[in-house]
Amino acid sequence: MKRIFKSLGLGFGLLVLHCLIGSITVDIFTKIFKLHLQQDENVLVTLGSYSTLAILYYISLNKNKLVNEYNFKKICIKDIIYIILLGIGIDSISTIIINSLINIFPGYIEVTNKMDASTNSIISIICFVVFIPIFEEIMCRGIIFNHLKRNYSIVSAIIIQALIFGLLHGNIIQSTYTFICGIVFVLVNIYCGSIFGGIILHIIFNLFGVLYLKNLLTFNEFYSTIYLSLGVLIFAYIGFKMILNYKKHNIKNKYSKV
Repeated sequence: MKRIFKSLGLGFGLLVLHCLIGSITVDIFTKIFKLHLQQDENVLVTLGSYSTLAILYYISLNKNKLVNEYNFKKICIKDIIYIILLGIGIDSISTIIINSLINIFPGYIEVTNKMDASTNSIISIICFVVFIPIFEEIMCRGIIFNHLKRNYSIVSAIIIQALIFGLLHGNIIQSTYTFICGIVFVLVNIYCGSIFGGIILHIIFNLFGVLYLKNLLTFNEFYSTIYLSLGVLIFAYIGFKMILNYKKHNIKNKYSKV
């Protein structure tokens, strides 16, 4: 029971801190620097997010341990290629989920319109594609997942962090596909032994999300169907290859220690 309260305290504390710093950031940059709340949403979210990270880093007792624990390690080119292809696949799966649920939850159209409006400049797109994914990976697959991993089984930690990641997006459709993404992102981190795996995958996912928002990948229904089908096949193939590689690597390490 004690560890449950500790986990709830961590989650609630991070949420309150992020909301508080985010609110202060929005007030400062909308009133003093005249940023627009809707059009500059991604910029404001980025500023608030990294202010939160800066404070968390500042109050951390052991900064070197913090960096090592979250596995900021280089990953090889082959794994980066796998991750990019996997990103195309997970984006296709997410698009299929959206297309399947949007008639049931038509309010999501308003969400996509809002997202489209918030990616109206190069700076906003960079924030959405690069900086926000980095923050979310450090928070969800870094701070939250590592805490859960120390206190619960690895399976429970994977599922709980994915649930938190999904719920943070605030609507049923986004929560559904981001829950799946949360599982895939953390599994990629485990495969690579580095949080950079999830960061790269998240960046690719958001990049293709922007391309869809800007109608650059929705040529027509026929070509979209082909693209999405290929994406699912790529996801299945690359996922299978990564699982085989991971098992092979573990077996090799096991026998090298004998």
